[in-house]
Amino acid sequence: MLIDVCTRRIVGFGIEGETIDGPAVCRMFNHVIAGRAPPARISTDHDPLLRFHRWLANLRILEIEEIKSVPYSPTSHPFVERLIGTIRREYLDHTFFWNSIDLERKLDKFQTYYNRARVHRSLDGHTPANRAGDPSSPKASLAHYVWERHCSGLFETPVAARWGIRTPPVRRSIGPIVVPARNSRPVGYPSLIGDNPVVFWPPRYANSVASATRTAACRVCS
Repeated sequence: MLIDVCTRRIVGFGIEGETIDGPAVCRMFNHVIAGRAPPARISTDHDPLLRFHRWLANLRILEIEEIKSVPYSPTSHPFVERLIGTIRREYLDHTFFWNSIDLERKLDKFQTYYNRARVHRSLDGHTPANRAGDPSSPKASLAHYVWERHCSGLFETPVAARWGIRTPPVRRSIGPIVVPARNSRPVGYPSLIGDNPVVFWPPRYANSVASATRTAACRVCS
């Protein structure tokens, strides 16, 4: 994984098989920067894979200066370490992938969501794409918005609606559980990712709604 620490933007992911050696590291890196201007400097850790002569020769050919992090100190790469944990906890732990091609496709979707839709408190509420120079999206109004789906519906963010006005769903109470009215969007539990609220849809919510619906049906029949 390669990120721009100034804008927090994910540049790309490199995927290889179970066995990784020096040439494999070079292939992954070259795949990530393909079609882009190579960076002037790159910061890496002290992994033995990044000491192979093929890796060092690749950096010399691309004229990239390598800066090593502090040994045995993960906090010297705080943005990378936090992003790795975010991807694992909030995406890969909730997503199936069948092979390397499927994994690459789904990571590309997360990269688009992370760079263009997910705001950061450290960036003053902007996305990494905004910090990189892309124009900001129109602000959503509470009276005029729609939900935009990301990563096959795992995340949803409110965006300004182009037409029509969205009204809040009407809810009816069944016992201790509040169930949305028919044909209305369920309200997901907010999940904090880097101190930023996003919409996450856990399976337990759907199960609780289904259980409450069955209980109400039993009450009507009795």
